[in-house]
Amino acid sequence: MTAKTARASKHGFTLIEFVASVGIIAILSAVLFPIFAKARQKSAETVCISNEKQLSTAINMYVQDNDQWLPINHYDRGIAWHELIAPYVKQRSAFKCPADTIDKVKSESVTSYGVNGFFDDGANVNKIVGDTCIIYLTETAAWNRSAHFHPMCWNNDPINAWAFVNGHPTETAWNKHSGGANYLFVDGHTQWENIESVFDPQENVDLFDPTP
Repeated sequence: MTAKTARASKHGFTLIEFVASVGIIAILSAVLFPIFAKARQKSAETVCISNEKQLSTAINMYVQDNDQWLPINHYDRGIAWHELIAPYVKQRSAFKCPADTIDKVKSESVTSYGVNGFFDDGANVNKIVGDTCIIYLTETAAWNRSAHFHPMCWNNDPINAWAFVNGHPTETAWNKHSGGANYLFVDGHTQWENIESVFDPQENVDLFDPTP
């Protein structure tokens, strides 16, 4: 080994090698970061639907203990559905979607999820026609801390402009997970759907209205 080679080895990376390494790291980052981000989003989606399954179990237990009636939800009277089912929920974390940008669990609403406003007064599950096709609960929009939503207002009536904008509801997180949302149905099953599959007035699709 010559003296010049020995000095180069002693000083480690050359400038060219350093620049090349930085370039490789930058390329790998550009390739891997979107993959990691997508993986995190998919993980949050999976945890979210798992939460809804836990809430489904708790709601079913509540229904069995209350003559087959779903919990009522009236904030003006100090009654909230999530408070009524809380004793049946094993993990408090089930009330929060990991993708929720606002920690509603620590706010006045307590939960990331909201019930269908058609069921604010509760309902006897044995009298709900087509319960396998009626949505009971989904994740609410970041600004919505009332733990329910109003699908009866999702129309083109100017008085309801706050609830339905550009053909989409404003109260629910309808596109939060892979362009869609997780839904809990009255019969207890959960599934991911895009908004057009559950609510599309032009195609006469409405899985929120339990009216026969």
